[in-house]
Amino acid sequence: MHKTLIGLALASAVALSGCGSATASNSAPSSAPSDSPTTVAQPRFTQVVLDCEGVPNEALADAGQTLTLDVKGNDDTEGISIQDAACALVDLGMPSRVSQEMDRTTAMMGVQHDAWDGIEISWTYHPDNGLNAILSDSTPTKPLASASGASS
Repeated sequence: MHKTLIGLALASAVALSGCGSATASNSAPSSAPSDSPTTVAQPRFTQVVLDCEGVPNEALADAGQTLTLDVKGNDDTEGISIQDAACALVDLGMPSRVSQEMDRTTAMMGVQHDAWDGIEISWTYHPDNGLNAILSDSTPTKPLASASGASS
């Protein structure tokens, strides 16, 4: 059953244009002038929280370099839906090889690990506790040159 839930949620998140990856209503236009000589690029996990409505701000840590996805299990009173977790993982470009490994994870396997594109992920699964994943982004956030950095 777990395999079916993750696989279906990931497939539906890919198919849905409403996952949010195309828009972020809280972000300023990229052409807006900056008051400082450089602007720091937004960490991609911070963008995921903006794109996927069900992923709370509390899921972020370490200045946006860590993202925790706590999917509600059968015995949990709190947690996000598998669809919200799938939105986040699709938004981050998780390859199908990783989702397939997640699909086949059982409660007896303990903590599993994988990585792609500078993102490291560890996860566990139990029907009572749900899917719990911790993602860390090893890609440094780089400053972007702003319009005010031009010669005067």
